[in-house]
Amino acid sequence: MPTDGGDGTDSGRALDGVVRDALAGLTGAAPGDLDAVDARSLGMGIRLGLERPDRAREVLGALDDAARGARDAPAGVADASDGLDGAATPSIPVASSLLARAAAIRPSDWETVGPDVVFGWVARLTAAQILHLGRVVGDMLAAGASTNVELGFGFVWTDGVRIPRPELDVMLQEFTELEITVGGILDGNDYRTAAQPTRGGLASWFGDWIPRARPGESQAAAAVERKGVPARRGLVALWNVWIAMRYRRLIPPPTFELLVQPWVTAIGPLPDPT
Repeated sequence: MPTDGGDGTDSGRALDGVVRDALAGLTGAAPGDLDAVDARSLGMGIRLGLERPDRAREVLGALDDAARGARDAPAGVADASDGLDGAATPSIPVASSLLARAAAIRPSDWETVGPDVVFGWVARLTAAQILHLGRVVGDMLAAGASTNVELGFGFVWTDGVRIPRPELDVMLQEFTELEITVGGILDGNDYRTAAQPTRGGLASWFGDWIPRARPGESQAAAAVERKGVPARRGLVALWNVWIAMRYRRLIPPPTFELLVQPWVTAIGPLPDPT
């Protein structure tokens, strides 16, 4: 499979063939046994192993840890065993485990591992979950929560947190990667392979100073816009939980709780800090 300089469509078809062969080799598994998210994750893992084998071990470790944490109970459902205080211990959803691991990756390594690894936790979500996140934000606002809950932390407000300047400089790129992933989930498309777009979509939402020069950006933004307010709020909720986990040690506890509440409500608990 070509990793550079080749035709992207041919590369995609080659990867599809590798994924099909891998699925066929699973003992007792038929090609239809894995859903679209599993197939996508498998494809990402195969591509990473082929193109960046030095980073594949890190991803496998994250998946192994997540699987170990979720093996005995469905995501977001309390474990049947009681804790020391007699209360049920909630399990950590796989997406939450992957989010925590991705947030711990050094910013200097993001470009090396690529957006499929950094935002792989988002790719595990469904369109229904993203819209649920947005509705939770709406419920919080209706209950009197700070209006900051539907604003992008680090873009519009920081609550006094001093984010390192080099990392501030790459926030727009991070948000773009997140938006492309979310738009693709909502629309059922992979906008990373889209043609060069024109400017539009959520650019006016965060300000005309946000450029949209990468393939798929406008298409992804339009997909979010088509789904309305819950989708826009869901996108912001994902951005805020990502920032909360990355800067957990810097963010005041009340602000951290505000940032992660939509995720914890709609998706499930987050791992405790280590």
